[in-house]
Amino acid sequence: TLSAAARPMRLWVVGDSGTGNRVQAQIHEAMRRVAGREKRYPDLYLHVGDMAYGSGLDSEFQGYFFEPYEATLRNTCCFPAFGNHEGRSSKSATGKGPYYDCYVTPREGQSGGVASGTESYYSFDAGGVHFISLNSFDTSRQPDGAMGQWLKADLERAKADWLVAFWHHPPYTKGTHDSDDRKKAFELVEMRELILPILESAGVDLVLCGHCLLYTSPSPRDRQKS
Repeated sequence: TLSAAARPMRLWVVGDSGTGNRVQAQIHEAMRRVAGREKRYPDLYLHVGDMAYGSGLDSEFQGYFFEPYEATLRNTCCFPAFGNHEGRSSKSATGKGPYYDCYVTPREGQSGGVASGTESYYSFDAGGVHFISLNSFDTSRQPDGAMGQWLKADLERAKADWLVAFWHHPPYTKGTHDSDDRKKAFELVEMRELILPILESAGVDLVLCGHCLLYTSPSPRDRQKS
């Protein structure tokens, strides 16, 4: 874990980035430009899913994640969350597929937190922060399911000053997805109604998600279906 020295922690949080297009490159370059000017690079890199469009294949991870972010990945640890595009070629029930080949997450609680026994969801400590990565796509979102029960146990034991949870499908959004649409966005609805109360009751300070794209000045060739 990172040292709990009394200094601010700098996170770089990215979601739905795996396009290989110019916008992805520009955002990475901008982050590194600011970090270089301030002589302060991210302590941690969190990815909230969809890092390899369109199907999370090994070749897409290579071309849309490892190569574009090479300069940062050399010395900054990336902790991921499972997205729906990764779910096209990887299955959490078996822990097999390119996503699970690319990452080794702390399933045994090696980095703090309660062991989840799966790389699908996990937790870790860094400095004064306890981070929780959840799977909102192909794992049960029921409070009495394996992930829900583990989440409750993990939060009960967490002693950090800050609690941060991150996953792919946002509980509240009105962008390219509508979190009130129970038919087309049931993952979003269930995360809000079933998992969010667990986090709120434990006093989680921050939730980070992706999936819903909110364009400011969209270019058709840069858009990717989420």
